[in-house]
Amino acid sequence: MEESGSIYAEGRARLTDLVLAADPEGRTAPVPGCPEWAVKDVIAHVTGVCTDVLEGNLDGVTTAPWTAAQVAKRSDKSLAEILSEWAEVAPRWKPWLRSFRIGSTNSGCSTSRPTSTTSGARSDNRAHAMEQG
Repeated sequence: MEESGSIYAEGRARLTDLVLAADPEGRTAPVPGCPEWAVKDVIAHVTGVCTDVLEGNLDGVTTAPWTAAQVAKRSDKSLAEILSEWAEVAPRWKPWLRSFRIGSTNSGCSTSRPTSTTSGARSDNRAHAMEQG
């Protein structure tokens, strides 16, 4: 079985490539699975999850206000800056993904997705990648 950190890294790389390959208009279009968010907002969310978990900011974890704060915190940054932040913090997530276990619901945008153990982070990336494509 492939290790969770590697699976997450592969998903992050695929999502990053997909976003960078999109035309500029596509990067600002609403995301079908999260119609209130544009591509930049989704990337701000997945970046914010990494940063918040690593910094211990778990108050309200997986709630709409928690994810809204991740998007708001990065609203003045360019998509390139957010992708750079994600590339910097994501590798530090690997040990966390190996050891952390949580059962939760990811309800950051307009949909809820049940998650369990480390599959939540992988599922979040996978779901957002499908929304982008």
